[in-house]
Amino acid sequence: MKPAVGTLISSHVLVSLPKDIGRLYQKSQFGQPMSGNELRLNLIESAFLLEENKLIIYKDTKKIDFATLFALAIKQDESFENKYLVFREMRKRGIQTRDAHQDDFTFVCYRKDNESSEVISFFICVYSERQKPSLFQLRKLIQVAEQNHGFLWLGIVDEEGDVTYYETSIVTPKGENKNKKYKPSIGVFLSNRVLLFQEDTSTLLHRNEFYGRPFANGLQLSHVEALYLMKNDMLTCINLKDNQMLSKDEFKNRILQTQSDLDLRYKVYTDLKHNGLIVKTGFKFGTHFRAYMKEPFHSHAEFIIHAIDASYETQWSEISRAVRLAHAVNKTLLFALIDENENKPEYVSIGRLRP
Repeated sequence: MKPAVGTLISSHVLVSLPKDIGRLYQKSQFGQPMSGNELRLNLIESAFLLEENKLIIYKDTKKIDFATLFALAIKQDESFENKYLVFREMRKRGIQTRDAHQDDFTFVCYRKDNESSEVISFFICVYSERQKPSLFQLRKLIQVAEQNHGFLWLGIVDEEGDVTYYETSIVTPKGENKNKKYKPSIGVFLSNRVLLFQEDTSTLLHRNEFYGRPFANGLQLSHVEALYLMKNDMLTCINLKDNQMLSKDEFKNRILQTQSDLDLRYKVYTDLKHNGLIVKTGFKFGTHFRAYMKEPFHSHAEFIIHAIDASYETQWSEISRAVRLAHAVNKTLLFALIDENENKPEYVSIGRLRP
């Protein structure tokens, strides 16, 4: 089949022959129909069709080769190559990816839901691995995609031109646990944790809600667990150095001396507890918390959660590492985002995707 023919005009290519328009647009969803029975192709579409030998491009009667077109496109948009790599890969997978025609997104593609037969939109944002991601901006993009009845995908292009895809969503993790009240106990404050030696209360705390770690006949509580129990009037703490009882504020201030992110983590811990989850440290997974929907004695943690605020900075390589680890241990990775002056976090889920 002969290639279609187009004319390069600044930042787009125009196709005029009806048979070419029918083949490119009606069959393969390339381009945008214009008045005057013409089809407008953007430079990404044009480069792909040129590389696939499905399009011949002329400018002032001179045929344009791929290298010339690519150089022209790079001058107009420095991120053209990354966008092109994602577009090309998606199209070669048989996914009819198109320009999103929105400032927030790079591309959009559509799929029919097998159960409802409803057409679902997937908006794609393209990034270089060297760009610094903003998870708060990512949350906004997810919300915009949802407002347009769609979902957000990410295409991250590494320095060798390989593309890694991620699916994202805003979720509300919930569990089946019911928070209980316990009679007040006295704990011993240490620089890294709190020791609780009342055997009966320790047994209930650990058996019912998986608080702490058994230690002799008592428990080792993390500072976050202990603070939660103190704020709910189920624990008081003594400082052995002076045998003085610590007030809630004194207890918190002592922790802040070595854990400056305590307020951030405590807001997330409290919210997860109120949502019926059992919450434990996520240190072994490189995150702040791991969380169980059911009793940990009979299940594994479903979530690993990292608490962040607007000052948080990261790189795509770190997110890639976290997502890969979560996938390897069969858990959902959540970033708990807390805006300034807000107590309740929002949870952004990021997972690997094979389009």
